Amino acid sequence: MNSVLYNILRARAVSESFVRLFDFEFIEIFQKLADKIYTFYQSHNQLGRLFSDWSTTEDKLGDSLQRTGHFLDSFSGQIEEYLHEEDALMDFLKHQASYCDVIKSVVEKHEQLNEDNAKQETTLGLKRTQRDAYVIKIDLSIKTKESFL
Repeated sequence: MNSVLYNILRARAVSESFVRLFDFEFIEIFQKLADKIYTFYQSHNQLGRLFSDWSTTEDKLGDSLQRTGHFLDSFSGQIEEYLHEEDALMDFLKHQASYCDVIKSVVEKHEQLNEDNAKQETTLGLKRTQRDAYVIKIDLSIKTKESFL
């Protein structure tokens, strides 16, 4: 049990820095950035189709427009692989952030229990000293009464 607790407490500093770095706000910002990149690639896809369609109507520039359209289509096709990796990474980061929150709550609960334990030990020590003082007082009063008899 102590080794588990030690590992949790040791991971505390790492988890706090990880939570700060990969906070849910950061993940949301990263998702917005990914959406903008996706729209950028989608616009290239639309331009690629436009150039390919335009190449059929032009006589002199047809080949150049066709090559440009194919290049833009191939460029926009690269986003699919990136999006799959991005989704997997976002899922992993969300999982890690929630894991860090759980570890953080466990550590906070442990610290709270330690504080409560320390308060109880202090209270118990005070009660013991009060009891001992009371016992001594009673012993003295009994001895003084015995001395009068």
